[in-house]
Parts: sequence; structure tokens; C-alpha cells
Amino acid sequence: MPWSDQFLRILDPACPVVVISYSANTYTLSNPFEAQIVSALTLLYKKLVDAQQAGVSAQEFWTQKIGIVTPHRAQMASIRNLLVDAAGMTMDPPPFVDTVDRFQGQERDLILSSYVVADRDFVASEDAFILSPRRFNVTLTRARSKFVMLISDALLQYLPSDPDVARDAAHLQLFAEQYCSSVCDTIDLPFFERGALSTMRCKLRGRYENGESAA
Repeated sequence: MPWSDQFLRILDPACPVVVISYSANTYTLSNPFEAQIVSALTLLYKKLVDAQQAGVSAQEFWTQKIGIVTPHRAQMASIRNLLVDAAGMTMDPPPFVDTVDRFQGQERDLILSSYVVADRDFVASEDAFILSPRRFNVTLTRARSKFVMLISDALLQYLPSDPDVARDAAHLQLFAEQYCSSVCDTIDLPFFERGALSTMRCKLRGRYENGESAA
């Protein structure tokens, strides 16, 4: 699994909302960068929970502590495989990685959201689906304490030709760019690409509980 001290910063409970964006433009139905970062954050969060709350079972971890939301099945499989094969988590119970629809009526302390798509042409083919404000609102409100979203610039900067879709997209885009304004830093996050360790230049946005910056 990749490691960075930035992962601790991303999971800082004092900043309950975090958005990580990046400019890669080659991912469609699956995204190895997002899958690895989500898996690494999950493993770190599991270690933090174990250190702070003795006796939390695997079942309780997946049903109460964390939920991973992503829109495409290929990304679900990638994240689950990494959690089992690289992070060493068990398949009994299996990691709870699913679409937002499966989280209706449920809550977790931490929600990790992987938006996957980082190809502008592919965004255009499913813009109404992936930029749906209803889907975003449901995902956000599943988090009791902490929400972390990974999303490409291809989505954050996309301008739909349909005015209705454009209004819907603005809901998500303005959340990242305006609401998450307490933090706006450039960071490099590690991931493995074709077997070699690489880094992705990212923008880290966030909102502290009082809406002010860490300073």
C-alpha cells in the first residue's frame, strides 16, 4: 500500500469535510489512483479505530465506522481487491464498498467517496448520472463525523451543454470550490502505476468545523 503523512492530515477529525482533486485524464470506469488512496485511508482508519476503541469487530467496522461509495462496479471490485490483497483485510465480512443507492437510510462515522471518472469525453457520456445532486447529497449525508471525496478536475471543471445538467453539476462543483474553502493546499500523493511508485499532484480542500482555516 502507498503511504504518506498526508493521509493523517486527510483523516484529521478537526476537518470534517475534505475534497481531494487532481488533473489526471485517463480514467473511466476504474481508477487505480483513487482506489489505492481510498484503500490506504481505510487501512489507516482501521488502525486508528483499533488503537482508540478496543474491541471493535470487523462487522462493526464495516456497518458503523466506515463506508466506501463509488458509482461503478469496476471501481468497487478494484477497491475490494486492494483491501483484501494489499491491506490484508478479511472477506468475512466483506468490505462494504457500494453505490450510493445501497447506503440509503444508513450512516457511517466516515464516508469515503471515489468519483472515479477522470476523462472529459467519458464525463460527457454520463454527466447527468455522475453529477447528480441527489446522489451527491445522499453520499454526503451518510457521514456522521467525516466525509472525504476524491474527484478529478475533469468533473469539477466540466461544463455541461444541457442547462439543467449544468445547474445540477454546479451543486457539486461549488461545494468543492467554495464551501470547502478553509483549506486549499497542493499536495503530492503516492500510488503505484504499472508496478512503479509514482505521485499525483493534488489539491487538498477542506472545511474546518468553525469554517476557518487551521491557522
